[in-house]
Amino acid sequence: MLSIRCILTTPVVISIFSNFSSCVTAISVFFWQSLLTFSIAILITSWEMLSTQMGYLCGMRKRLAYAAILRTMVLEQQHSLCIEYLRPI
Repeated sequence: MLSIRCILTTPVVISIFSNFSSCVTAISVFFWQSLLTFSIAILITSWEMLSTQMGYLCGMRKRLAYAAILRTMVLEQQHSLCIEYLRPI
């Protein structure tokens, strides 16, 4: 029993255990980061699939709103260009 305690408390064994625990910690951190990244990727993909399925309800409104905003911006730009050309020198 005494010889086992002596072996377990030697600096070499302690450094092996500490290296092993840091290795296990690194592997577990990598695993959880990979799992989190994979979960986020699945969530984004499922959200995109859901949004394309519901695109006619939500997406079309957004597209129409963006088109109206762009149309307004283009018309305002054309109007300001016309005013610039028609302004007396």
